[in-house]
Amino acid sequence: MNRRVSFLTLCVVALCAILTFGAVSQATCAPFDYQCKFSEGGWSDTDWMLVKSPNWDYFGSWVQERDHIRNATVGASAKEIEATNSYASMVLTHKVGGTVEITSTMSFDFRWAPLIVIADEPGKSKDGKPEYRKHTEIVLYNEGLNIWQHSYNDGKPSYIRLAWSKLKFQPKHKYTPKVAISGKVITVTVNNHELGCTNVDLPDDFYVGITGCEGINRFYDFKVKAER
Repeated sequence: MNRRVSFLTLCVVALCAILTFGAVSQATCAPFDYQCKFSEGGWSDTDWMLVKSPNWDYFGSWVQERDHIRNATVGASAKEIEATNSYASMVLTHKVGGTVEITSTMSFDFRWAPLIVIADEPGKSKDGKPEYRKHTEIVLYNEGLNIWQHSYNDGKPSYIRLAWSKLKFQPKHKYTPKVAISGKVITVTVNNHELGCTNVDLPDDFYVGITGCEGINRFYDFKVKAER
């Protein structure tokens, strides 16, 4: 009788484990569709996580304007602003994976450098704030597009440029780059120009978001669609 009860108990436990794993797998693999406008009342900061760079102690923030957000900066002239730390970054708290498409309308006031970021799981800074580890940046600036891969080993950040394209982008003009990710391949399209590369460091699931740095950067919207 005891053996029979034990066998039945094991069967129930195994069935529960299978059902639980199936539920988790479905949740992980579910499609994801998000869009917002960074206007007043057009988005919720609870959907996002502020993340700092491991390159310095500064923890940036965003300034809400009527129809957009911009990275907080110090100074009035381009020279003054570029000489201070103006880095602000955030990612959606929901990871995505599979075939992913990201778009964001952005602009820069002087010459650089609004970007879309694709990130692995953040670490923690010495004071406990979310801090980037391995991540990829798709950067738009006055002289073109860059794709940078950032690494973090033995407490030291490093980076390499995976791809670049010389183009002319104008200050205070809105651009909407589209980033398509399929497996390890990244394709960026903006104003009928296309830039692509293979990034072997891309994880299967990742966070996506925006970064403003090196000057005044403005972001007007953000969209991401992921399909498994």
